[in-house]
Amino acid sequence: LAYIYAKDDALKELALITRADIYMKSGLVYEARADYIILLRDFPSSIHTNKVHLGLAESLFDIGLFQDALEHYEQTDAQPEALFGIANAYQKLELLEEAKKAYDRAVLADRTYLSRSPETCYLMVENMRMSGDLENAKSQLTLLDFGPFQDKANISLGLIAMEESDNQEAVIK
Repeated sequence: LAYIYAKDDALKELALITRADIYMKSGLVYEARADYIILLRDFPSSIHTNKVHLGLAESLFDIGLFQDALEHYEQTDAQPEALFGIANAYQKLELLEEAKKAYDRAVLADRTYLSRSPETCYLMVENMRMSGDLENAKSQLTLLDFGPFQDKANISLGLIAMEESDNQEAVIK
């Protein structure tokens, strides 16, 4: 309600950014997206525009609107979250070459990001597999033996085994 009743524009903007960020952290991505859109509409020359574009991109990505997310990631500064977000969006859109180039740029910017984002780590390894770099993909997928992407990693290992005509290993995975 602070956004609605605040008389000062700076306070309205701060209240709306805070609300959008809380919605994102709470998993309410549709509500966060709506607030980020309002922020861009009502405060187009804000000093927080970079943060708003990043938040909007992340909410769009979580919703599955990867092309829209990509457009907003590209409007942010070259921070690791945006660089890896661009790569992940390309990967989800199955634009493998663009994703590979984007992952290479992102890793150069911040090598530690992958340890903080299991989804990004998995998507980057999936890019290797889908691009035909099976040996590197296999070695990286075996490292994903825990966490939220363990099952997906095992499926990918099974797909690699099928591609290598190792049907028994494919069935096991």
